[in-house]
Amino acid sequence: MIHNQPGQKPDPVIIVPYDLGWPERFRQLATRLSEVLGERALSIGHIGSTVIPGMAAKPIIDIQISVAALEPLDAYCWALESLGYLYRADNPDLSKLYFREQPVAQRTHIHVRAIGSWGEQFALAGNEESQPLESGCRLGPAVRLTA
Repeated sequence: MIHNQPGQKPDPVIIVPYDLGWPERFRQLATRLSEVLGERALSIGHIGSTVIPGMAAKPIIDIQISVAALEPLDAYCWALESLGYLYRADNPDLSKLYFREQPVAQRTHIHVRAIGSWGEQFALAGNEESQPLESGCRLGPAVRLTA
């Protein structure tokens, strides 16, 4: 269940032009996540740079799943691992549970945060224009980055 990779070199940072397929990729992933998590996922949001139309970004879909509580860990691990994501216990941010794709899969980062927490609210800043789907997924801009 816990996948630590001590000594692993960080991934190189690659920036690519905006991809019109990123929003649809999020919708597909969010639908699958909603199906396996059910009511445990209070909302599912597209966060990070790939949510900003026209902006070059790292080609990684960042998804935030807001939940009532981060424990028990098993409640999220079995569901996300059934979709091929690996729990990263080595993540230094202890305010969330962090999951990543398996090697060679399309880059996806999943951040599970307690609803109402500072980290959850910060990641959703600027998300007022989004519309919840029937499944509880949130679509639309999540983070506005400024210099």
